[in-house]
Amino acid sequence: MAVVKYVGRVSFAGGIWLGLELKQPRSGRHDGFVEGRRYFTCGINRGIMVRPKMVSVHGINGSTLIKPESEYPF
Repeated sequence: MAVVKYVGRVSFAGGIWLGLELKQPRSGRHDGFVEGRRYFTCGINRGIMVRPKMVSVHGINGSTLIKPESEYPF
């Protein structure tokens, strides 16, 4: 379980990514600061960046819930 904190482009890979705040901390995660850039703020070891297709919202694939890539600035 997680809360979406960021939707958009990232500097470390192409495409659109989601920044999630996990309900429970997990070792090896971050606080929304990734490779020198702050994408969002959350508790230590609660942040994770994932592709939208890796997320489901009430059984709906996350990739169908975001805008087309051309609508995200960067």
